[in-house]
Amino acid sequence: MRPKRIGGVNPAIQLIMAVFLLVVGILMITAPESFIRWLFLIVSVGMAAFGFMSLISAVFGKNGTRLGSLISGILYIVISIVILTQKDFFQAAVSRIFSLLALVQAVTNLISGFLLYNDKVSGYIRKFFWGIVAFGFSVLLFFDPLGHIRAVELISGIYLIVFAVSMALECIDSFLETDYANKKVKPKISLALPIVFAAFIPSRALKYINDKLESGQMEKAKFSKPEDSYGKLEIFIHLKQGLIEGFGHCDFCFDGTVYSYGCYDQHSQKMGGSISGGTASLTKREPYIEHCMSYEEKMLVGFSLELGRDDYMNLKREIDRMLKQTEVWESDLQIAEKEGRPAEEQKKCNDPASELYRASGASFVKFIDGQYKTYFALGSNCVMFTYDIMKNAGLDSLAFSGAITPGTYMAHLQDLYEMKNTIVTDMHVYSYGKTKN
Repeated sequence: MRPKRIGGVNPAIQLIMAVFLLVVGILMITAPESFIRWLFLIVSVGMAAFGFMSLISAVFGKNGTRLGSLISGILYIVISIVILTQKDFFQAAVSRIFSLLALVQAVTNLISGFLLYNDKVSGYIRKFFWGIVAFGFSVLLFFDPLGHIRAVELISGIYLIVFAVSMALECIDSFLETDYANKKVKPKISLALPIVFAAFIPSRALKYINDKLESGQMEKAKFSKPEDSYGKLEIFIHLKQGLIEGFGHCDFCFDGTVYSYGCYDQHSQKMGGSISGGTASLTKREPYIEHCMSYEEKMLVGFSLELGRDDYMNLKREIDRMLKQTEVWESDLQIAEKEGRPAEEQKKCNDPASELYRASGASFVKFIDGQYKTYFALGSNCVMFTYDIMKNAGLDSLAFSGAITPGTYMAHLQDLYEMKNTIVTDMHVYSYGKTKN
């Protein structure tokens, strides 16, 4: 029997959640006013109940905890009253949150469109169009939040219904153990989590794994070598605590080589490294994992995929096609060695690319054409690179709808793994032990 999802839930409980979300989504579309009224009432009553329980603890609890319980109790009750009496305020706040999310989406699309236009890559018109639409929606919601609350309710309701149906179908597939591996049936395309939630998946997974390592329920530094067959693909999700690192990183290993796209060229970085020349490293699997664990102090979750001969050859051709858009690029350390600089000067080359080369002998390429000529953290990034290669190679089961982030990709790969009869055959955690969180 396969292990549970990292930090996840039982399929039966997930099915109940899907039914609940479906009902909520339908109510938000068909009876939004009644639903919102009951929602505020339930939340208010719940907060009041927590408040009264805290006040009881303040009266009968231990001396050291009474003051804290008293403050918590009063705070819960005040919040309960505010929620019950200030419905318009909270609805306006929700609309403005949607406005900010739309603004982020608008900025992302507009920057992506500009970068595609600058790199002479098709698709920039579509990015500009959706960027302008998202910006207009953001402005309307921000300056007239209550006047457009119905739009928020409709969008939320539709999303919840589609997401609930996606969850339910995955649960049913899990119970039926549908055989996707024989290529006669393909997994249903799943809907990804909203980006605002998906962004926190890597951090939550890191905490969950750390707890398991600390309690001895999970092995440390588990290296599994793929069998000598056509099944030589592994997708890695990198986990590390931090403001930027917390969003995770994604790369993949094929035929013993890890392909990792990112902003290795520190000399072309802009906006704190969120934009730079698009570069990729090619590294042998074992030294790459070792470097990530020891030097970068990361934890890696690896998903092994079993490929048939056709999938293997298609993926090989897609990687070769992608590499034809590149030229050889060298890190500062490689340049210093080539120029015969003193050892002391070579030691000062401590940028990420140089450190990876020093530890593993990695080689690097820089994109001179195509979508990945420019790296953009919110657009042409590491996970999009991996996702596009897999999708273009015809691995349809790895495709899903929604925002593509390390968090959503990790969730989707775990979904496929838990369905059992898919090409995702194994999952391993690579770590020396507890990683800071």
